Amino acid sequence: MSLPKTRSIRRTLMIVMMACSSIALLLSTFGYLVNDWYQSRELAFERLEVQSRIIGTNSVAALVFFDVESGENTLSSLKSEHDIVTAALYNIENELFAKYQRTDSEFEVFLPNAISGDFDDLIYVSLPVAMSGDRVGQIVLFSELNEWRVGLPARLVTAAGLFLLSLLVVALVSNFLQRVVTTPVIRLANTARNITSSQNYNLRADKTSTDEIGLLVDDFNDMVDEVQLRDRKLQQATEELEAKVIERTVELTKLTKKLEYQAFFDELTGLANRSTFDQKLAEALEQQEIFDGKLSVLFL
Repeated sequence: MSLPKTRSIRRTLMIVMMACSSIALLLSTFGYLVNDWYQSRELAFERLEVQSRIIGTNSVAALVFFDVESGENTLSSLKSEHDIVTAALYNIENELFAKYQRTDSEFEVFLPNAISGDFDDLIYVSLPVAMSGDRVGQIVLFSELNEWRVGLPARLVTAAGLFLLSLLVVALVSNFLQRVVTTPVIRLANTARNITSSQNYNLRADKTSTDEIGLLVDDFNDMVDEVQLRDRKLQQATEELEAKVIERTVELTKLTKKLEYQAFFDELTGLANRSTFDQKLAEALEQQEIFDGKLSVLFL
């Protein structure tokens, strides 16, 4: 995915940091909920195992003496545990001996092969009932994870609140960090703009760090030094060229005057030559025609 080219680097950094932080926060929130689920599940298994051991211990006599009523009464003590869906006692031949079932449940109890696990939406624990180290039966408890489900909305609200609060903190920190990163770049850009507008190559960017931005400032200042050196050389060459042009102009003016003098005067005596005579005669004839006067030439 490409970002729009017109977006400023400050806004781009802000968006990138917010996006990365949001992803991290979402993953953390999800991890928190998953971890809470597994912890609640483990606690539920531990609690169910403790209840199974207690009920199993209290049911030893009923199993040994085949007292079904006593076994059912012992299982009935689980009525106060609303998470327990059903419980059953099995004799040594793994035949159903006594059971308890919650009134709103139609779950058919069975003897699992594993000690603990899941079945549909329920968890179960199956432990042997022993007397003096000898197995006399088996107890099975099936339970719901109602406690975790009941507390799920509160957990979600807590997680959402922590997410929003963390997002606010991330926004503030991201705003501060992007200013730390972009402020030297903006200063460098302003210095470059001032040099371009004023043509003042004495200006330099201030170096405030020794990181990559500091290296960029050093390279920029070196570039301005090189431009300033070339500008001075160009100005010096222009001034020398102008001086040579002025010098050549003066020389040409002198040469022109010299050639004019040589054309109309004798170089040895300094007297006017024939060209001067012809020019003056032509001017006199022109004046004579204009003013209708008389003209005379004296030849010696």
